[in-house]
Amino acid sequence: MKRGIICAFFLLYSMFLPANAMVSSKADATHGGERVFRVLLVIGDQWEDPASYVVSPPGPTGKYSGYDATPDMAGPVDFHHIAMLLKSWAIPFDIVRLDQQWLNRYTFLDMHDFPKYGTIIWDVNKSEKILPQDYSIVGEMVMGYGLGFIAIADRVSQPGIQDILGIRRTGSWESNAPMEVTGSHFITEGVASPLLADSGTVAHMQRQQAVLLDGTEAIVRQGPYGQVTVRSYPNGSHAVWIGNDPSWLFSFSGMRTILRRS
Repeated sequence: MKRGIICAFFLLYSMFLPANAMVSSKADATHGGERVFRVLLVIGDQWEDPASYVVSPPGPTGKYSGYDATPDMAGPVDFHHIAMLLKSWAIPFDIVRLDQQWLNRYTFLDMHDFPKYGTIIWDVNKSEKILPQDYSIVGEMVMGYGLGFIAIADRVSQPGIQDILGIRRTGSWESNAPMEVTGSHFITEGVASPLLADSGTVAHMQRQQAVLLDGTEAIVRQGPYGQVTVRSYPNGSHAVWIGNDPSWLFSFSGMRTILRRS
């Protein structure tokens, strides 16, 4: 009987707590100082299986590159590569596809307003198939709830995403300049510089070009342009942008290491 009275008291007490008191006590992607060990991978329309069961490499698009060595152009492979890497590293993850799902706060939070994920990987391509979204929720999760944020290459065209990263992307252009580690950061510690593509990789790769805003640091550069950038927030969260060509990005072992550490 006493136990029931005590439970009822705490239930009523929590019901009448101010909403901001409830959120402020939970606005943290860490439990007891340890970040939630689960990733949310957010994509656009790259998943070819409409039932969302099988993640398979995309087939040829029927378009041609104009290059003799790699004439056939496949569909976007970045989603397939990221999913396979997360599986191989035994990192638990869920997938949200914005051509079928809408973002809301409880995409990222549980019923008690605790983050369900420690990190968001943003791999949303530009497509007319994507449903209308409120992208400001993503900024709230990073800056308000402390979720880590990783964005891939040119998959950053959505409103507010570049603000989180602290960059202004200006385009891309083919480049064979080497990617080199600059400065010292735990993400790139021990990564060989310059970064080398896997043996047998033959491709004409696009270099992403972006202006870095104050507070954003380039830790890998390709010529004058940052290809891996980091922006830190007072709540302890970090926003990492991994540039270069999304179709060939993870053909570099160094980039795979950087993704895992980010």
